[in-house]
Amino acid sequence: MLKIFIISTGRCGTNSVANMLRIHHEPSRVLPNKEQPKIWEQLEERIAAEEKPYYGEANNAWRYKLDSLQERYPDALYIHLIRNPRDVISSFMNREYYKYKPKATLGHNLPLPIEGWNDMCRFEKLCHFWVYWNDYISKRVPILVRLEDIKHILVLKNKGVSHEPWGARQEAIFEDVCLKEQKRYGY
Repeated sequence: MLKIFIISTGRCGTNSVANMLRIHHEPSRVLPNKEQPKIWEQLEERIAAEEKPYYGEANNAWRYKLDSLQERYPDALYIHLIRNPRDVISSFMNREYYKYKPKATLGHNLPLPIEGWNDMCRFEKLCHFWVYWNDYISKRVPILVRLEDIKHILVLKNKGVSHEPWGARQEAIFEDVCLKEQKRYGY
């Protein structure tokens, strides 16, 4: 049975893509830095129960266990879903990403191995989050799909991102942190 895993940073349209492809969206709560033997059992159960000739799952949290996932399913189709960094970071800002002290169970609040991390403002951390995780995923997943390239065939819940305009400091941080990666992905 073909297995398809769509991996992203989060806030990239995995829910819309999952709905379009009629695959699972985040059926497991995959946690960073924690052994979770049951997630593998649950995944095997979902695969075994699948009635379609393929099993598909769009789950941004698999990035935390991507190496293990690829070891278990080396013949699966892996897709890296990406979205314009301005939209992703704005969506992060509207949520609790790096708003509070780190919790071991919330990967979007864990420190990243980046010099000066503790001295960064929240916005700068979110820019680094986008760069770090997209770089990490892209080194392991060769198929890249930009949400903007397929959104015309999706029924998106949120047609656009509503956010406060960024100030000059945020624009400067964004350009400093994200510009190289943004261009790499064609944004």
